[in-house]
Parts: sequence; structure tokens; C-alpha cells
Amino acid sequence: MKRRLSIVPKAFLFFFPLHLGAELIIAIGLLNKASGFYGILSIFTGHPLSVMEWILNILSLVTLPLYIMAFQTIHTRNALRMVLFAYLYTIDTLCSVGFSVYFCVHWFTEKAKVVAASGSESSSSGSGDVTTSAAASMATNASADVYRRDSAADSNAINKSASLPQETATTITITVVFLLVRLYFNLIILAYARQLVRQQNLRPHNGSNQSTLKGRVQYIALSIAQSFWTGSTWSSTSAALSSSSSSSSVSSSRRSNLDEATTRLNSDFDDVDDHQYTKE
Repeated sequence: MKRRLSIVPKAFLFFFPLHLGAELIIAIGLLNKASGFYGILSIFTGHPLSVMEWILNILSLVTLPLYIMAFQTIHTRNALRMVLFAYLYTIDTLCSVGFSVYFCVHWFTEKAKVVAASGSESSSSGSGDVTTSAAASMATNASADVYRRDSAADSNAINKSASLPQETATTITITVVFLLVRLYFNLIILAYARQLVRQQNLRPHNGSNQSTLKGRVQYIALSIAQSFWTGSTWSSTSAALSSSSSSSSVSSSRRSNLDEATTRLNSDFDDVDDHQYTKE
């Protein structure tokens, strides 16, 4: 039987236990979410915030208490809470990818505008100064200094435009590396939550009453990708339920047959007693 390849890690950094990695990841997330408070305080220093920066900082403050609860869950080893935090961390990862792409594109656009504006200003100022220096060269020797200053301005603009691809490549590389690290952290959180679910034998139908809020949350959380969390599928669950129901139906039918046979036997005995009594 072939073993299925899984991208979910069995250990943190191949050597350390999953709970240690999850605890470290949640601690890093706590520091990251706490920075949203300082981001909002930056408006008092005169730094303007865009709409996307406001949304990012507010989301960080909203999810901060949930990260604190998740850090406590590491020590209590509550499987259901860890599963819910795994869903939250996955959504947060998707939001982080979206914000990273947006801010990178925004930075590239603004950087290109600045470089284009500086290049156009230097070229226009350079052409006018060259004409002035050409006219002034017949009267004074100061034209050489003016020409050197114009040449330096032109070379500075060229260096700025040439450094843009290098800065773009560096920024893209750093962003991709951080996003890959975030995706790996997400897999560690999912792996630790799944480990707790399987160690505690948690299923959608066991542990809590389905009529309570906790039971409904457990049913919904574990029913999504049930084969990932519990290792079993809906077909196996339904088969187990059908087999249990069929066995219960068979046992009930046997019990009913036994009851009917007993009733018949009792009626036969009563008939025999009545017949003997009439004979007497």
C-alpha cells in the first residue's frame, strides 16, 4: 500500500516538537499584532495613514486578544480551540499575503513616479543650463563649473533610474522569503491542531452535545476537511453509522421475534391449563 505524500510537517524545523514551534509562532504573532497599536499612535506624530494602513492596524488590534487566548491554549491543550485558531491563522495568512502584495505594488508605483519625475527635471534643467553655459563661455571661465554640476545631476538621475531594478529585485526577494516563512508557520499551526485532535480522538459527533453551542461549533469545525483533521472521511463515518444502525436493527428484530415466541408460548400454556380445568 502506497503512502500518501503530505506537506504537513511532523516536527518544527525537522527536529523540534510541534507544540514548541506553535508556541514560538504565536508569540511572534503577538508581537506583530501589538505593533498595530503603535501604528495607530503614529498619527500623533504627524505621519498620515492611508485607508489600507488603517484597516491593517485595526485588524491587528482586533485579533490580538485571540492570539493571547491561543497562547494560553498551548498550555491547556484544548483541541477544539486550537482548531478554531488554526482557521483564524489561515485567514490571517491570506490577509497578510494580500496586504503584502498591495503595499509592494504601491511602493513600486510611487518609486517609479519619483524616479521618472527626477529624471525629467534633471534633463530639462540640464538642457537649459547647457545653453546658458555655452553663451557664458565666451565671456567668463565659470562655464566649466556649471557644466560639471549639470553632468553630476545627470549622472545622479541615471544612477537613480539604474538602481530601481536592483531595489525592485531585492524587495521582491525579501517579500517572497517572508511570505514563504509565513506559509510554513501556517502549516505548523495546522499540524499541531491536527495532532491534538487525533491524540484526544475528537470527532464531529463526540465530546459535546450537538444541541449546545460548543457541540455545533465542534461539528462545523471538524466537518470541514474531516479527512485532514481526523483521518476519516464521510464515507467511513456513514458506513460506521449504517453498520451500527443495521446491527441495532438486527438486534431489535431478534428481540421482537423472541418476544413474539415468548408470548405464543405463554398463550399455549394458558390454553393447556384451561383445557385441563374444563376436563376436571
